[in-house]
Amino acid sequence: MQLTTPEDSFGDNFSHIYPTLEDLCAALWEADRQISTRTVVFLLEPAELELRILPLPENKSELSIRVFPGHGRGRQPPPAFACTLPTRALVLTFWRALRRLQTSLPPAEFQREWRGPFPDSAMGALTALVESWKCSGEAG
Repeated sequence: MQLTTPEDSFGDNFSHIYPTLEDLCAALWEADRQISTRTVVFLLEPAELELRILPLPENKSELSIRVFPGHGRGRQPPPAFACTLPTRALVLTFWRALRRLQTSLPPAEFQREWRGPFPDSAMGALTALVESWKCSGEAG
């Protein structure tokens, strides 16, 4: 995962342990609905990365990343990365990356490499949302 803004950047490798990608799809869908999204956990082995999207006024969202050195959650570290973006631009950026990942391998190979299936149902809901913006002329 690599996140970059003009002011900051963050990158790290993660292991997909189901339901990380499904949770990410759902969190992005929720962000468009201005719902304070679920925490999405990425395993960095042994560290964990938490991604959150917080709705803000004027159709914007704050994306924050916190890295925990292990599985414990005793102390809340400061964000390793945070940015504020128009919500739809944020959703589209992640949707495009997820589409690339979804089509990068045949399903059986994806299952083997990522230790679980790609979350086609959750991605379908997110894709329907993005397509609805295009049909209404509201794409970010």
